Amino acid sequence: MLHSVQYLRAMAALAVVLFHFRSLFVSAGGPSSVAGFFDWGHGGVPIFFVVAGFIMVWVTRLSQNPTVFVVSRFVRIYAGYLPIALVFMLYKRCSYGLEHWIPEGLDLWGSITLTGTNPSKLLIYPAWSLPFELFFYVCFAICLSAGARNFLAAGFGLVCCVVAAGGLLPKALTSVVMNPVNINFLLGVGTGVIVLYFGGARSGWRRLCGSSAAAFLAIGIVYSGPASVWLDVLGFGVGTAALLYLLAALELEGQIPPVAWLSALGDASYGIYLLHVPLLYVLQTLEIDAFIAYRLGPYALATFFLVLLCCLSVAYYRVVELPINRIFKRIVGRRRVTSAG
Repeated sequence: MLHSVQYLRAMAALAVVLFHFRSLFVSAGGPSSVAGFFDWGHGGVPIFFVVAGFIMVWVTRLSQNPTVFVVSRFVRIYAGYLPIALVFMLYKRCSYGLEHWIPEGLDLWGSITLTGTNPSKLLIYPAWSLPFELFFYVCFAICLSAGARNFLAAGFGLVCCVVAAGGLLPKALTSVVMNPVNINFLLGVGTGVIVLYFGGARSGWRRLCGSSAAAFLAIGIVYSGPASVWLDVLGFGVGTAALLYLLAALELEGQIPPVAWLSALGDASYGIYLLHVPLLYVLQTLEIDAFIAYRLGPYALATFFLVLLCCLSVAYYRVVELPINRIFKRIVGRRRVTSAG
């Protein structure tokens, strides 16, 4: 794993967290101008998508068994999500009810199976993005089955088939399959393929990547919004792809050192992404946020929330996510030994 990619994952997760923390910060007495600085935080999601596409190429080297790949990714998504969702559901059921804090009524089935894409109906509203990840993993596995040499051709053919069949699919499935956010995954895959086969870039290309990343990310930060999907793709998607290429090129030459705490946050980024909503809910329903804000002020509340969230997420990764992934790898390893014997 490239350390710089882990750093980017951590920053994307925290951007989403700060985006959702803005209203609580203002209600606690914080300046709206400071909260407004993180209006672009929704862009952490397309950044995540681009990074996910890059990581899949880099980790698999386009040669992993497609069945093992897709099962391992599904295990990681569901095994990391379900414990948080079930505990949060139990807490809500014992406090203000499952429907509390959900504007349009709870889509329980979509929240549990990760098939719901309307954040206003989900138990943990950032989970709207997970169906897109699951869809991408299935598509990536199909391309892996064609082999490394034919991966790009299989990907191009699959995209053509998806576009051609998009209008024939059920409405719920079309909203995932034909959504422009999937372009972010393709940008990440393309960047990963370039880095995998061509390695780092020369200094001139690095300057171009750096300036392009800055320009496109600036477009995303200034002009995009939660409802402007295409601007998100242009700004955060293209900008992140350029930034990833630059970071990978620099790290392959040893110019980006490992930073332990940033790597730990990168490992825990999935937990950060999922846990921050339940944690916000608990702090507000127990009125802990009001107590800290009244006694110490909004900045102390923000510090307390972020530190607690990061600590809980790192612990969750090490206690829940990492052991489950290790168990799965052992099972796969034993089956390979058995089949070889």
